[in-house]
Amino acid sequence: MRSNFSEKRTPTRDSTEDAISTELWKWARLSDTCIDERQSAEARLALLLEYYLCGLFLLIPFTRDRGIWCDGVVDLCLKRLPRGSFLLKGAAYCPDAVSPFELELHFANRLDLQTNRMVLRFGTLNHAGELRRFPGHDKYQRHWPQSVDDWAVHVELTPE
Repeated sequence: MRSNFSEKRTPTRDSTEDAISTELWKWARLSDTCIDERQSAEARLALLLEYYLCGLFLLIPFTRDRGIWCDGVVDLCLKRLPRGSFLLKGAAYCPDAVSPFELELHFANRLDLQTNRMVLRFGTLNHAGELRRFPGHDKYQRHWPQSVDDWAVHVELTPE
């Protein structure tokens, strides 16, 4: 069973969301030659995302009802999209295996801390309709969802 919904609200803002936004803007200003600084920013973001995804998973019936939480983020890849947007993709430990995720964060203005749109895509389904979990973080990459319909969860949140 697929969970796909759109809410016209955002989860309660907290310091984690502000910290993620701050780190993303810092990362965006770094030169490609600042490899150590970029890796440090990505490591901080991975840790922040672990907690942020846990909070989002509590809001989504598919993940909440199955007791899914995030116990770590691996293979985090950051991409700057046009017009103040970012794509964060990787795998989340949930908790004994990994599942892919994508998180799009869209900002109205450069250096904003609050998003004006956030899209979470998470996991794929197995033949039984349950979350497909991969035993190693290198395995999920071969089965990366190719369209929105391939994701187990697709959630869009916008502020009121």
